[in-house]
Amino acid sequence: MAHACAKLEWPHIRAITRVSDPKVRLYYLRETSEQNWAVRQLERNINTLYYQRLLSSQNSQPVEKAA
Repeated sequence: MAHACAKLEWPHIRAITRVSDPKVRLYYLRETSEQNWAVRQLERNINTLYYQRLLSSQNSQPVEKAA
């Protein structure tokens, strides 16, 4: 995690520290570092619950049609 923080600027770190869930915080830290998210993009993703929406889309079951 320290390696990922080293690549980020203070506004990124400040935005990530506002996320209360450690698992979610780590996700945003990694994604910001790996995807080179701008601060605005990171804040937008946090504010729109990007992580939670991503999880819910992966866990959703396809709708089965009744025959």
